[in-house]
Amino acid sequence: MEVLTTAEMERADRLTIAAGTPGFALMLSAGQAAAEGNDPLTGRRLRYGPSGYELAGTPSELGPAGDAIGHTGAGGGSHGAWPGLRTGFSFLPAELRSQDADRRAGDVLAALHRVVAA
Repeated sequence: MEVLTTAEMERADRLTIAAGTPGFALMLSAGQAAAEGNDPLTGRRLRYGPSGYELAGTPSELGPAGDAIGHTGAGGGSHGAWPGLRTGFSFLPAELRSQDADRRAGDVLAALHRVVAA
């Protein structure tokens, strides 16, 4: 396994952007809704961008940032990014809990948002 330095990663990212890689174009529009509606299993309103990730503005716990993009998981996990704050996050709890009674991700993401938005 090869591990790149920060400078090497930056160079690789710049080359990818300069090449016009489709994935980069997709990520530029990742925060725009491509599909939305009610989940047939839970009835919750969901919004997805063209990348397939969930978007802010739904009951999914992606934190308080209005431009949040990511995905939530069974048991209370939440993983994503706040592009406007140049922040990525991943919260994976060890104890699984029911979604309707679990505030852990919301509390952690609210605290993180207070720090990075300050």
